[in-house]
Amino acid sequence: MRIGRRWRRGRPNRPRAKRAVALLLALEVPAGAAVCGGVVSGAAGSADSGRGAEIRLASTVAASTESAGRPLFGPGGWLYGNGRDALVLDPNCTSVCNGEGGGLLGGNGGNGAYGGVGGSAWMYGIGGEGGNGIDAVYDSATGVLVSAATAGGAGGNGGLMTGSGGRGGNGGSDRNYGTATLGAIAGNGGSGGSSGLFGGNAGGGGNGGNAYATSGNAVAGNGADSGPRISDLNLSGDSGGGGNGGTAEAVNGDAAGGNGGFGGYGKWHGAGVGGDGGAATVTRSGNALGGAGGAGGNVFLGTANRGGAGGSATTPDGAASGGRGGDGGLVVSQGDAGNAGNGGDAAGTTVVTGGSGGVGGIGGGMLSGNGGDGGSGGSATGGQTSSGGNGGDGGYGGFVGFGKGGRGGNGGAAHAGDATGTSVGGRGGNGGRAGLAAGIGGAGGNGGSATGHTATPGKGGTGGSGGIAGRSGANGTDGS
Repeated sequence: MRIGRRWRRGRPNRPRAKRAVALLLALEVPAGAAVCGGVVSGAAGSADSGRGAEIRLASTVAASTESAGRPLFGPGGWLYGNGRDALVLDPNCTSVCNGEGGGLLGGNGGNGAYGGVGGSAWMYGIGGEGGNGIDAVYDSATGVLVSAATAGGAGGNGGLMTGSGGRGGNGGSDRNYGTATLGAIAGNGGSGGSSGLFGGNAGGGGNGGNAYATSGNAVAGNGADSGPRISDLNLSGDSGGGGNGGTAEAVNGDAAGGNGGFGGYGKWHGAGVGGDGGAATVTRSGNALGGAGGAGGNVFLGTANRGGAGGSATTPDGAASGGRGGDGGLVVSQGDAGNAGNGGDAAGTTVVTGGSGGVGGIGGGMLSGNGGDGGSGGSATGGQTSSGGNGGDGGYGGFVGFGKGGRGGNGGAAHAGDATGTSVGGRGGNGGRAGLAAGIGGAGGNGGSATGHTATPGKGGTGGSGGIAGRSGANGTDGS
């Protein structure tokens, strides 16, 4: 019989690939079966001539997997079994070591190492975690940089049918205690893996690495984003959440904290939080910049999540700016939105600015749901010019329903030098509009206070408008 014929004995042939896998299971072909001239030898049982094509196809699959040193079942099983961790596969691997994939019909992926990606599951199973990045290496005698910090590996994908994605690895840190090489730059986190079509959560993003520099600038790594959007067919899966930004510390030089990662796209259930921005600290002289918070995760229907907080910024001699808070996650159709993250505080000696609060998420954009609250602005302390961060606006509460508008965030306080300093308090955020039917508008945030030689308090935010049968939110009070 020719392989290409469609009909045999009055009935259609099944797809050959599926029959080959079924035949392997039925014959219990051992992992060590030899392949000679396209025929499996040493298999339990025998096959008649009518199965020749299927056996040759099956033997090709078996040969390719055996060449990779994988058994049929159990740990590392190519047909059914969990993938092995990277350092189990190769204990001598020292960089970008990838985890092994799970079995074809089921099994979790193995974990990566040293910045390698996690192994992915095939049909059913959980993706392996991405490996953490490698820290920067310096010559112990000369202090010269030998190798830079590396990024974390991405998390493995969950099974095609069901399974959660693996978490991304953390970025490597850079701790430069010498002066032969200036500065320090840490690695970014790895992104999370995807979830299955019918079940599982997306993997969370890895955290950014930390940076320390005795001389020169210190730049921390950014937190990574959640894994990809949840499938339309996955009714209970959540996005994974963003990684946190790394912290930065410089002695003589500028410091910049890492930004937080995005919380991700959910679908019908929930979403993850946005990552926090990393703090920036200078201990002698230099400027400091806090990392921005990541936006909270969004959903089509369900509950969104909060944005990450902005990182603080501190220096005894220089300018300082706190990181902006991440926006709250939004809901497209029905459900409550996420609150925004607060802005980071700042302290310095020249120009000092508190981070602005994020904007609250939209609740139930097409139908109904409460809007998220805006984030509060960060405070500003010291400096010739000191400005508190503005509060973020509240999100509106749906379109046609009864949702409440989110409250506006409070403005940050400003405290400049008493003798010559100029300070301006942060403005309060406006309250969010309520749902059209009968919602209550969000209250406006209060303005920030101000102290110094010349001081201007912040204005309060305006309350959001109410629905037809609702009422408007109260205005915020001005700062003192």
